[in-house]
Amino acid sequence: LCITDHYMDPIMRAACGVAESVGELMAARVADQKTIIQLQEQAIAEKDRQLSKVQETMKTGLKTYASSVEQKCSETVKSEMKSYACIVESKCSEVLSEKKITAAVKSAVQAEDRSRNMIIFGCEEESDEIVEEKVSEIFTHLGEKPPVVLCSRMGAVARAGHRRPIKVVLRGSDQVKQVLRKAKNLKDIASCKRVFVCPDRSVEERQEIKKRVEERKRQRTETAREIT
Repeated sequence: LCITDHYMDPIMRAACGVAESVGELMAARVADQKTIIQLQEQAIAEKDRQLSKVQETMKTGLKTYASSVEQKCSETVKSEMKSYACIVESKCSEVLSEKKITAAVKSAVQAEDRSRNMIIFGCEEESDEIVEEKVSEIFTHLGEKPPVVLCSRMGAVARAGHRRPIKVVLRGSDQVKQVLRKAKNLKDIASCKRVFVCPDRSVEERQEIKKRVEERKRQRTETAREIT
């Protein structure tokens, strides 16, 4: 027993020392882990702070950029609108000049007035004639009896054998259109073969028709030459 105690006692003391060392090591490891965790938490907090700072900087920069872009766009739009307004004002001033407005109104009024008129060509002229009766006779041949507001020969008294046209004014343009639709039938009436009725055209319209007629004559003449 004494021998056992002699050998076991140092072993036990050594084991106790080892156990204490292991405990100290474990405690130190736990402390190190706590320190590591604290450092990680500090690092995360620092990253979050830096990230927030970067986000705030970006927000401020974007806000400043947006404000600058908005200001530049606003200035550009204002400048373009001002230029456009100047151009429109200039063009409107040119287009809507007093003379042009007057001319346009006069043309519209004249066109409206002419729409109730018709011109009769080729009607035999006599010194003691009653123009209204001649016009009424032509309308009777066409099967029409429109109310005549005014009718008279146009131009100065012509030389013998010359037939001045007759200007006839009816109450409405629809009545004029109705007569004009039937006017082509006059060629089938013996006493009216040389009579024809047409709308009351403006000077410009008559000139345009004259040009077309002359052009057709020229084309017919050229065609006849080519054939011969």
